[in-house]
Amino acid sequence: MFKKLTAVAVSLCLMPTAVYALGTSAESSIVINADTRQVLYKDNAYKRLGIASTTKIMTAIIALENGSTDDIMTVSENAQNQEGSSIYLRTGDKILLGDLLYGLMLNSGNDAAVAIAEGIGETTEKFVKMMNDKAQEIGCTNTHFNNPNGLSDPEHYSTAYDMALIMAYAMENDEFRQIVSTKEYQIKNESSVTYLRNHNKLLWQYEGCIGGKTGFTKATGRCLVSCSEREGVRIIAVTLNDRDDWKDHRNLFDYGFENLKKVKVIQKNDILCTRKIRGIKVNLLSNEDFSISLENGKKRDLSCRVYLDEAVNDEIHFGTKLGYADVFVGDYKVGSIELISGQKVNANRASVFRDNINYMLRFVLLNKK
Repeated sequence: MFKKLTAVAVSLCLMPTAVYALGTSAESSIVINADTRQVLYKDNAYKRLGIASTTKIMTAIIALENGSTDDIMTVSENAQNQEGSSIYLRTGDKILLGDLLYGLMLNSGNDAAVAIAEGIGETTEKFVKMMNDKAQEIGCTNTHFNNPNGLSDPEHYSTAYDMALIMAYAMENDEFRQIVSTKEYQIKNESSVTYLRNHNKLLWQYEGCIGGKTGFTKATGRCLVSCSEREGVRIIAVTLNDRDDWKDHRNLFDYGFENLKKVKVIQKNDILCTRKIRGIKVNLLSNEDFSISLENGKKRDLSCRVYLDEAVNDEIHFGTKLGYADVFVGDYKVGSIELISGQKVNANRASVFRDNINYMLRFVLLNKK
């Protein structure tokens, strides 16, 4: 006997956003489930603030998506002369993009940021446009970059929420994850070796931390974006202008993991919806289980978009593949499942799936009893 999930034609939020007692020393902070983009905690998370060198998260992902770590970059005088933190590049140096990325993310080299920007985008202006375009693509609505390194600028800002989205996106890139999880690295050339040590203390202090980026200027205060993982679930913590960021991130991670619970939201043979096919109402069943970690296991904001195959001309039996469903938490896609027929439907050459071409139904998954 199949369990049935109630389907409705519009999105539905079952629970209001909660207000939590957890506090930090930060002017702005947030914790999200990186796998679903669900907000687990927030405080002034949508306030525009300076983000200092956490900017370099975007710099790194743009470089990785538009270049190869084996590409050779030539250091310009402009890159050499960048103020602030540095990996001591010299004009005319030829260096692998991969090495520059380690210098960027471990030691926060402002010179590395400009060398990357000029090598990937030809000019820093073109590269910064790429950064802003990517921010919009990710879903950031309160972010504007004006440089690739995070040096203070009135037109260079983001929010804790947007930075969490950027970090969650970046952590889906294997090369990015490898770089930000590295504690120590050596840049070797013919005449010297540069030793790098990751500024992210959480890699040593918090079990499960797999990466992050620090930032500081006098104008912004201490900024920190970090990611931790337990049992395959990742959460992102962001604090902006926080005098006690290491402690706050440990507490935010503890809170996040304590409030996540893995639940099976769809079981194999669940009826997701029905569709009239050849004059017969056909149950569309999930062909697999689907589990996900949710805040306290609550299935709020869960929905599906169901897509039927363009044509099925043969006789349909129980188990015939009819399409698939994309599963969403809010507007973020978290996976897909195959849909099969729940009953037999005789073939009728005069009436096939033509009316189902590109057919889509959006509905919400409610709690199952």
